[in-house]
Amino acid sequence: MMWCFLPSSLLILCAHHVSSFFINNFPSLHNNKYHNSKLILLSTSSTDDATTTTNESSNKRIVLIRHGCTYMNEYLSIPGSRWGDPQFTDVFTDPEDIAKYRDSPLSDRGIHQAESLSSRLGKEDSKIIEEIQLIAVSPLKRALQTMEISLYPNLWPGKVPIIALPQASERVYLISDFGTSTKQLKKQYPIVDFDTEIPKEKSDSWWLSDYSSNKTTNYEEWRPSNDGCTTWRDRICI
Repeated sequence: MMWCFLPSSLLILCAHHVSSFFINNFPSLHNNKYHNSKLILLSTSSTDDATTTTNESSNKRIVLIRHGCTYMNEYLSIPGSRWGDPQFTDVFTDPEDIAKYRDSPLSDRGIHQAESLSSRLGKEDSKIIEEIQLIAVSPLKRALQTMEISLYPNLWPGKVPIIALPQASERVYLISDFGTSTKQLKKQYPIVDFDTEIPKEKSDSWWLSDYSSNKTTNYEEWRPSNDGCTTWRDRICI
């Protein structure tokens, strides 16, 4: 997920969905001028239309952009490899598979989707780009890549702060939701601030924070129970 603040708008690049949790827990949003807003959804998929939710008293616009297709998205679309299927697994031993599915990057299709969105933002939706004040992006590579390809080329270099926000990431379900250390990410994405919202002690495990906290609550998460079904998270986090 990525969020961008505008004088009259807020742009967000997201993994799946956004909830009030992000606004309630992101310090930069604790400002009355962001409380009344207009919500616009843009998709990297050419088949999805933009959806707008408005409020008569709106004075701030929020734009959500979902990341492009990843290698894991494609893997999960294969019969027998779908989440919860008998014998489902996301435990891989081949280094090439691990590179494709751990913190899963955009596939060729996803890169094409991001490029198409970049063209759209540079033309018919250019007004959004002109008003951006702040970008908040999930530290997962799929969101960072989508930001770098679709949004960043349309920005004035150095004009808009780009902050990595762990709370904008998906919950850890599969190997694709296990992130990368901020030390590595800083080398790949020097345009992103990985320090403001990620404590130094969490730099190598920022993606596990929310999952670990759930162990002290009564929350029970659904997990596949079919015989033979194994997941990377179950092996690592038990």
